[in-house]
Amino acid sequence: MLVVGLCVSQTVMLPSGMPLATGVAWAQPAHAPVAGDIVQVTTSRSKLEIAERFAKVLQFPRKILRVDGFDPAVLSVTALAHDQLRVQGITEGITTLVITDENNVISTIDVMVAGDARLLQAVLRREYPNTSVTVTKLKDNVLLRGWVVEPQQITEIVDIAKLYYPNVLNQMKMGGPQQVQLRCKVMEVQRSKMRALGFNFSYLGRNVAFSSTPGTISPLDTLSLPIGGPPGVGLAQSGLRNATMSLGIVGDDFAFGGLLEALREEGLLKIQAEPTIVTRSGEPAKIVSGGEFPIPVPQGLGTIAIEWREFGVRLESVPMILSPNRLKQTIIAEVSERDLANAVTLNSTTVPGLTKRTVETQVEMNFGQTLAIGGLISSRKTAQTSKIPFLGELPWVGAAFRRVNYDEAETELLVLITPEFVAGMDPSQVPDNLP
Repeated sequence: MLVVGLCVSQTVMLPSGMPLATGVAWAQPAHAPVAGDIVQVTTSRSKLEIAERFAKVLQFPRKILRVDGFDPAVLSVTALAHDQLRVQGITEGITTLVITDENNVISTIDVMVAGDARLLQAVLRREYPNTSVTVTKLKDNVLLRGWVVEPQQITEIVDIAKLYYPNVLNQMKMGGPQQVQLRCKVMEVQRSKMRALGFNFSYLGRNVAFSSTPGTISPLDTLSLPIGGPPGVGLAQSGLRNATMSLGIVGDDFAFGGLLEALREEGLLKIQAEPTIVTRSGEPAKIVSGGEFPIPVPQGLGTIAIEWREFGVRLESVPMILSPNRLKQTIIAEVSERDLANAVTLNSTTVPGLTKRTVETQVEMNFGQTLAIGGLISSRKTAQTSKIPFLGELPWVGAAFRRVNYDEAETELLVLITPEFVAGMDPSQVPDNLP
């Protein structure tokens, strides 16, 4: 005998044509049974999830004697055979099936009827095949959960979901962990220049001799004016070691010789650091190439503490992955050096100041491309004068009696950054339609 008890005194329908058990009221089914997924029930306690308007078939090991305990507003139950039940979700909710078999063994099944979000799920799979997003309907709301490969896809999927449901709960994440490898190269370009400008000369006439040889240019070797003969000029080979131009003029009664030095030298390039670092998307990465110097800080009771201040080259980058081939970077580059010109004295201790040059930028670029940052220039100019006293200070003509060396130390920092995508997804995050 199969008896079905409901909380509202409703009897489970059996298919017509089956033999009636004594004392059981048979109900004619309102529609023909529809076969569904078959679920084997082998334990005394189990759980079952059904989408509304969907059905599943429960297969039991023995004949069913009684079914009761479920809410007919949530779940519809139809007997297909003495050991089979078809359960169909009617509306969202949770109910419990209590089944008693012919051996009086009780099986309890907790049934959850979920909302039907197949239409939205199909739209998302068609429009975003490279994502792995599941859609769950909760009354008038929808829950989006899963993984996407591009940040803008999250906003786009939420906008589509709002066309179907008024309230959207977004729990989607970027697939990852998403990590970026930054290959950096910090180079120092020595743009130092040394300029030397000087002119040495010697004059010898019949009645006068005069020469000017300040600085490091060697004097002329000989200026000769033989009696009764033409004057002569001799240039020593050592006198040409610093000169870039030499000249001489000889007349009937005079001889003039000169050496001109006009030099200019420039330095080259030096690689300071070439690190490779890995950071997560959206997390900062920092590189420091330099050192620290102590700063005394007065404390209470006449004590002094020491704080350390960084100087040198500091590079910070915050990469943000936009797609598998593109990213956005926020970059801060700073060059600092100790500056004794701005030093302060504290308790007879000289504390140097800091000279800083900072650049901050934000760029979008593809993985594998190289970003170059330049223009962080440090410049220092010095001049040294060698002159003949009094004569070298005369206006106009004083330039012939003095020599000036200009030293221009100019250093430019050049930073090269090449980002590379190094993260991979876990197997559970890979969509089913991707290899």
